[in-house]
Amino acid sequence: MWFRKGFLLASLILLVTKADASLIHSSASLGVSGDTGISIGADQYIGSRFTLDDDYAISSIGAHLSTSGSFGAVWVALVELSSQTINALPSFSPQDIESHALAFGLLDTNGVAVDSRANVDVSLGAGHYAVIVGGSNPGSQGVFGATNSGNLVASGTDFMGRYHDSGQILSPDASFFTAPSEWNGTQWSVSDVWRDDGGSLAASAPRFVVEGVKIAAVSEPSMLVLMLLTLGMLLRARKAQS
Repeated sequence: MWFRKGFLLASLILLVTKADASLIHSSASLGVSGDTGISIGADQYIGSRFTLDDDYAISSIGAHLSTSGSFGAVWVALVELSSQTINALPSFSPQDIESHALAFGLLDTNGVAVDSRANVDVSLGAGHYAVIVGGSNPGSQGVFGATNSGNLVASGTDFMGRYHDSGQILSPDASFFTAPSEWNGTQWSVSDVWRDDGGSLAASAPRFVVEGVKIAAVSEPSMLVLMLLTLGMLLRARKAQS
């Protein structure tokens, strides 16, 4: 009996630091689902930078996008940036993203624009990071097992000069980069270097999201009180049994 009570108190100690997941990063507000215009696939990856000022447990990553018909999923990944500056880029080549991703998932919207999430389970310290989306040629398996391309929901004029009106509003701290399409002589493929978008993506207000909870340390006085309560209950339970 004393063991069960001790376990209950230990569980209460753990619950002190637990909270519901909340939005840690959002590059734009959520707009209507109909207007997509920023391509993602095997030949174009797009990333959204964000900064953490504390330790966080990340539970989901995603974006407001649509996949191409019923060919399957695109991928979303979480990476660390190369330096402690907000305009930093990943230190690795786009082709090496699988071996450098801190977490990844697949997003399949079956051709409909959805504010989609992939569940992940990773803890991050304070620093600069990015959530990146990309895909594959529809019907063929590519990076992270993705089998599809897609489009991000857009608002405003995209870098191809096309106008979209999803109603999404860019967050003040939003910052983007790409691994753009390049013609290699036979086909379009993803670039071997990352590039800052120079503001053109920001004009389209794509929405990337990261959700999780801050890993809050219990203060020393609070922890001491909980330990004393636990010890007291254990001693009382053992005394009652003897």
